[in-house]
Amino acid sequence: MTLQVPHETLAAHAHITSHDIRRALKLALRTGKYFKLKPEERATLTLAARVVRDHVKSFELKLILIKIFEEISEKILWKAKLFILGLSILEKRVKQAILLGYKRVLDMLKDKNYIMSLGAAYLSIPSYYKL
Repeated sequence: MTLQVPHETLAAHAHITSHDIRRALKLALRTGKYFKLKPEERATLTLAARVVRDHVKSFELKLILIKIFEEISEKILWKAKLFILGLSILEKRVKQAILLGYKRVLDMLKDKNYIMSLGAAYLSIPSYYKL
């Protein structure tokens, strides 16, 4: 089952670290998908693995790396996609709770594990319960 999220949304919320880039490069080399990438994609991935120290700040570089990661393996971006899905569910819950007068609900937006669990729970329920 694939979870479809637009690249722009994913790039806006994704936190791509140097560890993620090196892990993707290692996976691509190990599975042979590195040689199936276009030469400019290979160069971008290799240079990003060498140059990025902490995390990627550039929105454009995030977009490019996300497209490369999807060509290598969709599992690399699975956590980011779950986070976005959970965040969209939580936004609806927060709006409803604020309308009901519950003010402390904004603290839930800071809990990343709760957001991830909401996304995972939504994917695990049967399709006839989903809206």
